[in-house]
Amino acid sequence: MTAEAAWNQQDAAAFAALLDRHSTFSLQKDGKVVDKENFVKHLPQKMKTTRWDFGPPTIKFRDRKAFVHLALKTDPKKPVVFFTLQKRDGRWRILAIR
Repeated sequence: MTAEAAWNQQDAAAFAALLDRHSTFSLQKDGKVVDKENFVKHLPQKMKTTRWDFGPPTIKFRDRKAFVHLALKTDPKKPVVFFTLQKRDGRWRILAIR
């Protein structure tokens, strides 16, 4: 399942499975950065308030990491979510969401 699908289906367990154990997150724009455990506690509520409907991603690769910018389909110039990913065991894992 993709991160977007898991989020929109409010499937916190499927979304959490995509997260690296050392990942960090902002709960709000320019907000406090929290670890995976604290982020997962807030997932059900966050998933209810925001639906993800992103356009094509912009991806930049550096070393073994990928930096992904996603914008809403309705306003593609507005930055919405930035993901940092790292490939481990043949799968891309989410390290950070800002």
